[in-house]
Amino acid sequence: MQQKLLEEGRETVVFPLSEKVVQLRKDSLGRGIFFRLGSLMHAAAGVWRLSRFIRSQQPDLVHTHSLKADIMAGLAARIARVPVIWHVRDQIEPNYLPRPMVQFYRGLARVVPSLVIANSQSTLQTVHLPSGKPAAVVYSGIPMPPEPAPRPPDGQIKIGLVGRLAQWKGQHIFLQAAAAVHKKCSQARFALIGAALFGEEEYEQSLHQLCRQLQLEDVVEWQGFRTDVMQAMGELDIVVHASVTPEPFGQVVIQGMALAKPVVATAGGGVLESMVDGETGLLAPMNDAEKMADALLWLIEHPAEAAEMGKKGRARVEALFTERQTAHEVEKAYQRLFNGREAAPQ
Repeated sequence: MQQKLLEEGRETVVFPLSEKVVQLRKDSLGRGIFFRLGSLMHAAAGVWRLSRFIRSQQPDLVHTHSLKADIMAGLAARIARVPVIWHVRDQIEPNYLPRPMVQFYRGLARVVPSLVIANSQSTLQTVHLPSGKPAAVVYSGIPMPPEPAPRPPDGQIKIGLVGRLAQWKGQHIFLQAAAAVHKKCSQARFALIGAALFGEEEYEQSLHQLCRQLQLEDVVEWQGFRTDVMQAMGELDIVVHASVTPEPFGQVVIQGMALAKPVVATAGGGVLESMVDGETGLLAPMNDAEKMADALLWLIEHPAEAAEMGKKGRARVEALFTERQTAHEVEKAYQRLFNGREAAPQ
């Protein structure tokens, strides 16, 4: 990212953190974090150094983009008496974060940020902001891809799930649904696009074992990590989202829609705001492989309707979920602060 910004002529400064702070993951931020004195001391030192850096740069605004940045840079900005916007992209719920972290984050959200931006209404509701706290919903837009060419017919129906291999992403549900679909549609082929990135290799191994148990070895392709996600999705006929806990937004869903692919997604979180069930794709209950299989089979058996869903999905992304719209909405949030409608910290 730094290199890309530099190539575009953007002044960029990387502020290094202690390795102990860098290695902190959101699923490790439970009650035990308060006993990790070393990590806490390094984090506190990082906040202090960052506050001095912010004060030296005299910015008009600090805009944070992750849980760790919200806390550390948010506190640093407050110390430096600079307004701060938290851009929340995670569900602040116990099924997504350790409960102590949820309580801690919600408490800070009341006093640290000058304004909170969330990537969906669903995400915003999980922050539990008090009445009157400045907030906005800004969907995470994507660059609109060119009009996709029809996939050349090859006698197969390619169905794929894109996302890192993680329990909550629901690849096991996808495989169970794939087994049911393949029994009724022998030409169906399935792709898992993504890799285990954060110590989730054990889950990846369990998926391979499940694939063998379901006798799907000949019809499932493991593509691993790919940087050309849009190209990978373009090679599919149907895009699947199978998360078993509510997604904050569901970027893959709008990427599939942008490529005019019919999408089958689990009904929860921000997906309910991006998709229209029966119009841009089909929703299935979370953790329900049978209903997911039913949705996939319906699309396979109704190709004209599936193609129409793809077209309507692309039109919806173009209307609501592009980078241009995201930038415009963020600019509006900035204007609220700069116009003095929200008080800067004193």
